[in-house]
Parts: sequence; structure tokens; C-alpha cells
Amino acid sequence: MNKTAVSNVQGTRGTIRNQILEYISRFKEVSVGMLIEASEREVKFKSLGGKHYSLRSYIPTATKRLIHNGLLEWKKTKTGKFYLTITEKGRAQMFSDLLSFNNEQKQVKQKWDNQWRIIIFDIKEMKRFWRGRLRAELRKLGFVMIQQSVWLSPYACEDLIALLKTDLRVGKEVIYLTTKRFDGDIWLRKHYRLT
Repeated sequence: MNKTAVSNVQGTRGTIRNQILEYISRFKEVSVGMLIEASEREVKFKSLGGKHYSLRSYIPTATKRLIHNGLLEWKKTKTGKFYLTITEKGRAQMFSDLLSFNNEQKQVKQKWDNQWRIIIFDIKEMKRFWRGRLRAELRKLGFVMIQQSVWLSPYACEDLIALLKTDLRVGKEVIYLTTKRFDGDIWLRKHYRLT
């Protein structure tokens, strides 16, 4: 297999892994059958090295690999049914993948869509550890603090913020907004070198 084919296989494996983790994180109880159905409905996978692989056969293999690596685990309901759930390690991997993707997108020179992404939060003192983590993650994502609990960025990152809210258990305390303009945004345009 040539280098291009190998990179295609690795890239597609990463895509399938991300799709499985993202799908399971959205729902409480997921079976392998549900993953196969969802992948056939939602995901368009590229051919791997000139061959088309069956998702029906590949998803169970990818799922076993995720379980083996500690990113997913089986749980049992009170009725005795088994379902897949994402582990803390899986959430961390998902967040890391999204963060890497977000950083790659920022490095690619794209025309700004004239939308500001604003995060507003009100996290109580008893959750100050999570509040501190949120601030640290927002800095990593390239956000700038414009007021104590108001952060802003020109980069699209809604999926990443949704995952972050879930991961830090601050869903109701964090609001994600987009706006085209607000008073005093000239210094931010300069900061982000936007035209």
C-alpha cells in the first residue's frame, strides 16, 4: 500500500472514531446496530486506497478498538440490555481532536465570515474550579476576555463549546452567541488581524 493510501486509511479511521464518539456522546443508550444505521444515514466515507469498505463490517471493528483503548465501555440497563457509553478518556480524546481540528482551521487562511462568537457565563463560586478550567480552555481556543465573564472569538467553534459545556458540567451556566457587530470591535479586528 502506498503512502497516500496509508494516510487515507488512517484519516478515515480517525473520522470514523470521531463520528462514533460524537454520536455516542449525544445519546444515552447506543448499540452497535444504531451506530451502523446512523453511519449509513449521516456519514459519507471516502474510499480507502481505491477500495470501498463496508461500513456495516467496519463499525463493529472500530467500536471494539475504541473499547480496547478505553474510549468507550459497555454498560447494562436494569432490564439487562447492554449499551455503549463514552468514558472520561473518550470525552478527553473527542475534545482533543476537536481542539486540533479547530487549530488547523485557524492556521488555514480563510475569509472571515463577519461573525463574532461570544461566550457569556455565570458560574457560581462553588464551581470555581470548573470556571477556571473554562477560562483556560477558552484561552486555548483563541478567545479574548472582553469583560469578566464575557469572551469573544471570530472562529467558528460551536461544536467544541457544546462539548466543553458537557465535559465541564456547566451547560446551563454558559451561553454561546453569534453577532455581526457590536460597539467597540475595532481593537478586536486589529487583534485578530481581520479585514
